[in-house]
Amino acid sequence: MEQSTSYLKIPFQDKDWLKKLGLGGLVGLIPIFNLSLLGYLLEWVLSSSGEEASLPEWREWGKLFANGLMVFIIILIYCLLPLIFLLMGREVINLGGMAIVLGYMVKFLAAFGFGLVSFILPLVLIQFAYREKIAEAFQLKLIGEVIVGVLPEYIFSYLFSLGLMIAAWVIIAILSPIYLGYILAPVLNFYIGLIIFYRFSRLLGKSAA
Repeated sequence: MEQSTSYLKIPFQDKDWLKKLGLGGLVGLIPIFNLSLLGYLLEWVLSSSGEEASLPEWREWGKLFANGLMVFIIILIYCLLPLIFLLMGREVINLGGMAIVLGYMVKFLAAFGFGLVSFILPLVLIQFAYREKIAEAFQLKLIGEVIVGVLPEYIFSYLFSLGLMIAAWVIIAILSPIYLGYILAPVLNFYIGLIIFYRFSRLLGKSAA
């Protein structure tokens, strides 16, 4: 297992990292079109599967957007059931009385569902990146088998990713009062995404391909 701190340097190995990260930050500011970032991360998974980790060029914008839209649809489908439970829980709680207990139980199921989805999504998206078929993102039996095969490393990578996202949120929150957080947020989030996808692609690439 590679040292966690080494992953933080990966995007900077590309000689044009400043331009590519900056462009990613600009794309992240554009509503709807920022789905292209998800498509770019898929390209990053494929290009970083070898020994070298060079950031892909920003090109074939139509393909990046289309793949990003597919990623968004996959995430939406996975989140649909927990979202339904969440909305149901709120409605039941609003009934008051003994229904409140049932409502919170339903909301707990929703929270568990969202947690489970976030746990398996890295493999889901990497599997989609390699196989380029949306149906492959829903091979739950295969997804479970792959995760079980690398479970300790997978859990560590998942917690590492959570830690990075929390750190990014803290930095943005601290800098937001002087508006610097709002400026840095798109670039920082893109950078964190690159690290997370790289780490999971190194762990799962051969299994998902």
